[in-house]
Amino acid sequence: MTRSKAWLRVLGYGENMRGLVKEFEEVRKRNFVLEFTYPTEKERIRMNVINRDMSPKERERRSQNQRNLKDIVEDLDNGVIHKEDLPQELIEKLKNYLL
Repeated sequence: MTRSKAWLRVLGYGENMRGLVKEFEEVRKRNFVLEFTYPTEKERIRMNVINRDMSPKERERRSQNQRNLKDIVEDLDNGVIHKEDLPQELIEKLKNYLL
C-alpha cells in the first residue's frame, strides 16, 4: 500500500473488511498521513525470531512441542504430575531459557 504510485483498490467483506474501512477512515481524517510505531531493536530481534522462515516439518515440530508443553503445564495445574516428577536438570535448563 505504501509503495503504490497512483491508485490502490482494496476489496473485501465481513468483519475484517469493516475494520479495514474504519482504519481507512481514520487515515483520511489525518489527510492520508500514515503514522507508524517503529519497534525497538529488541522488538525487531524478537519479530525476526517469531516470523523466521521454517519448513513445514519445522512448523509441525514447533506445533507439537507447544502442544506437549501445554499438556505438561495442564497436568501440573491439575496435579496429574508434580514438579518433583520432572528431572531437575530439565527444570534448570527451562529456567535459564525462559528467564
